[in-house]
This record gives sequence, structure tokens and C-alpha cells, in this order.
Amino acid sequence: MQDSNNGSTAAAAPSDAQILTRVSEGRFDENLTLIVKEIMEETLSNLDWWAGQVWWYLPNGLEPGTWHLHANAPASLNRLTAPVKDAPLAQVPTEYFHEPTLMPLAEATWLTTAPMLKSAGVRYIVALDIIADNRPSARLVFIAPSANSLGSDERQFLHASSLLLPKMVVRERVRTELHYRATHDPLTGLLNRLGLNQLLQLAPVAKKNLRAVLFLDLNKFKEVNDQFGHAIGDELLIHIANQLSSQVRPTDALARIGGDEFVIVASEVASREGAEGLAKRLWAAVSEPFQYSNGSSWKGTGSIGVALWQPGDTYAEALRQADMFMYRAKKDGGGIEVQPDIDEADAEATPDDLLSATEFSELETNQARGVMITLETVLRLPDTARLGAMIAERLSTVPAEHQHELWLKLPKSFWLDGERIAGLVEAVRQTGTSAAISLVLSCASASFESRLVARELIDRHSVGIVLDAFGSGNRDLEMLQLLTPVALVVDALSMQPEQWGAPDQTDYDWAVPRSVVAIANVLGIDAVAPVQATGSQLKSFKNLGCDLWFCTT
Repeated sequence: MQDSNNGSTAAAAPSDAQILTRVSEGRFDENLTLIVKEIMEETLSNLDWWAGQVWWYLPNGLEPGTWHLHANAPASLNRLTAPVKDAPLAQVPTEYFHEPTLMPLAEATWLTTAPMLKSAGVRYIVALDIIADNRPSARLVFIAPSANSLGSDERQFLHASSLLLPKMVVRERVRTELHYRATHDPLTGLLNRLGLNQLLQLAPVAKKNLRAVLFLDLNKFKEVNDQFGHAIGDELLIHIANQLSSQVRPTDALARIGGDEFVIVASEVASREGAEGLAKRLWAAVSEPFQYSNGSSWKGTGSIGVALWQPGDTYAEALRQADMFMYRAKKDGGGIEVQPDIDEADAEATPDDLLSATEFSELETNQARGVMITLETVLRLPDTARLGAMIAERLSTVPAEHQHELWLKLPKSFWLDGERIAGLVEAVRQTGTSAAISLVLSCASASFESRLVARELIDRHSVGIVLDAFGSGNRDLEMLQLLTPVALVVDALSMQPEQWGAPDQTDYDWAVPRSVVAIANVLGIDAVAPVQATGSQLKSFKNLGCDLWFCTT
């Protein structure tokens, strides 16, 4: 997935030529390929030439395309259509064929396949370069039956047929270069965050293979910039990119996602130990001494967090865990922190470690209503069925009068995977609980994707949505309309320390809580005081007409 660029000295940022070389395999889209094919077939059919081929210009040579044969071509040419693995590039030409040019095969010294063509009985070829914006893009090569195969009529036909190609090449060249620059880091040439995400979306889903996500951060990189300037810092980043590239496999992905942060996705690892071995090699490569252009030296190290990307898990969750382990390693002075084995992590995970329960009741009458169970963010969660059983077990420990409603508050990472949430809800229901289940979604951190996931869960799995931290942002009303929630939890930051109605208060004090309660009352849904509300603040919420409170005080 990633080109390798070895070397321990500082390298320059990739040039335009290097950019085109790196994206050569995907440089032309299907439309351009089809047009070239049509030009080849029309030319062969109308001029009775035997075969045609396009050679694409790359900065490091000419790359051959597929041969197209005339229906009446000699049988000896059939061998041309056989697939050729790793066909050699022709040298970059020093002169171009601006006009269709017929020549003996012996004079086509640039044609690396000339010996094979000669053995097939070819004696003459016709060549024409496609020049777009003063840059050669493609060379059309035809096998002609005789030395008299290129007259004025043939020249005119070939010119007319290929008239559209330069414009198509320019458009495709611009599209390719723009896409490259959008998905690659301009300094190191590595994938950026967007490029890595796109690459992983295109990669086949691993149903059985264990993958690893490694998050690397340089230690004391800021000191390099502060002491020597950003130009030297850039030299170091390019060097680190080269060092990392030398350690990864072609099937792995390597990206610089920001500052001095790099992510490596190992496409397949045999075990936790295999992932740790890769991390050690990367750490050693980063820690090698390196001399800057100013004569000073890098003698630093990196911090690496390693997460195991299990089949069925999301990349976002694996990256979050790798990031967490990296910060653990950095906090300990730098080094490597690897996610524990699954069995070990599962053995340590108990309901008390994973789940916390907060009961809620009617604020006016204190009549019990339900319980909110919060799933804590931990290193490794159990599988969905086991986690659902643990939630049901935790629910059974609260007083029976608080088991009528169950609100599940899930980590932010869960909201990237609607199927995972749906599976968890169904797992809880299969335990036999009769509680009405709602999901708690924070307005303060909800992404566009999580809002869509929530809407799908409402429609397909009959769950309610509780909007937490309502009143914290300008998207709250949009979420209110999209998700039709069953309850609104007032944003804790909007509460005032003084009780509502206290002397010297302005109209703006308690304005957000008052508005949230009013909206809930109009819609006929529950308004909920924040978990953090103190006794005096709960009195204010009661006076405002708030419906529910969390029994924490």
C-alpha cells in the first residue's frame, strides 16, 4: 500500500515528477482508456493495419499498454495479446513524433519489445505522440503491413481520430494530481489522514485476519523546532518518513496524520508478539542518529502505541486505542505500549469495571422511573453478546422500581458503527428484560455520521434517543428535528451556581435551562436535570418545571 524509500539522509519533498510516478498505476480513468481503445479499433478497422498499442509517458520511461489486433492480422501476432508480467519501460525519448511517422522496425531503437515483434514477422510501425500542454502523454504505436501503409488519407484519419485525446489527458492529469495532493502529505509524500481513510475503505474487509494499528509520536520534536527552526524540523520529518518506509511491507499502510504523528496499519500480523516485533523495528529505525544539514544531530526516540485490529472491529476504534496506548508510552518516558492479549483483557473486564448505573426519578414526586447505565471506555470490550448479558446483569442489581426504563450511554466510538449498537440492543433484549431501551447521544460531541446512525436505529430497531448536553451547540435544534428524542438532558455548563430567581440575576442567567425545559414541555417529552446538578440547582430545575433528575445527591 505504501512505497518504500530507504535512506538515512534528509530527502527533499516529492517533486511533480515523483508524484506522477507514485500514482502511475491509477493515473488514467476508465473513460480515457475506453477512448484510446476506440481509437485503436477504428484505426485498425478503417486503415487495415494489423495491430495497435499505446505507450504511456512516465517521468522514468514509457510504459506499454495492451495490444489491440485487427481481425485479419497474421496469426503470428496473436502472441502479442498474451499477458506480460512486469513489462520493461522504454527509455524516455529525446525526440517526439508530432506527426504520424512510418519507420522500419529496426529504426525504432526506443521500442523495448522490438525483438519480440521482429520474431512475429513485423517489419514496419507507425508512431504518433499525443502532446498535451506541451507535455507528451502517450505514444500510439501501430503495426503496418508495408512501407506504403501511411499516405495522406491515413494521416488525416489518424489526426482526426486522436483529436480528443490531448484534452482528455490534460483533464485526467489534473484530476490525478489534485487527488494525490489531497490524499498525501506534501512534505514527506506519505498518505495523509484522508488518504489513509480512503485506502482502508477500498481495502478488502478482513474477516479472519488479525491486523495491527500502530500510532507513533516523536519525543521532544517541539524542542527541535524551537532550537533549530522549522526547516530543520522538516528535515527530521522527511528522515523519519524514510526510516519508517524502510520497515513496512508493500501491503502495509503508512501515513503522516499530523505534526510528528505517524500511523502504520499492518495488513496482517500473526499475533500480538508479531505486532510488538514490528513496533520494535519501527522504534529502532526512528531512534537511529541522524545529522541535520546544519551539522547538529537527532538523537531522539519515539513513543508507539499498538492496538490489535480484530476482525469485525472498526478502524476508528483501533486507532483510538492505539492513540491511547501511545500516550501511555509517552507518559512513561517514551517507548512502546502494546494492547494486552484479548483473553487477558477479557479476564480483567468485570461489570463493575465496564458499567456504572445512575438511577433517575420524577423530580416533582420522586417516583422512580429508570436507570442510566454508562459503558466506560476501556482497553478491550467483550463481544456483543457477553456485553449485553453484563448490562442485563447490572440492570438486575438496581431496585425493581428503577427497571422500567433503561438508558444506555455508550462511548463516542460506538456511534461509528450502527450495526454494533443494534447488536448490543438486541443482545440486551434477548436476556428477557422488559425495560424500554433508549440510547443517550451527546449533542456536544455528536458527529454527522452518529446522527445518521441514531436515526437508523430509531427506524429499524425501535429504540428511543435521549439527547444529552442539549443546549451546548448550534446543531441541537437540527438534531431535535431529525431524531425526535424521548428526553432532553440540559447541558451542565448552562447551569448557574446560584439558584434561579436569586437577587441580581439577569434575563440571561438560567436562560438555556429555561429554554430547554420549555421546548421539552411543548413537545411533550421529558426534560432532565444534568447528573452534576447540586441540591440548590435541582430546586431551580424543579421550579422551572423540569421532569426528571438523576439520583446522585
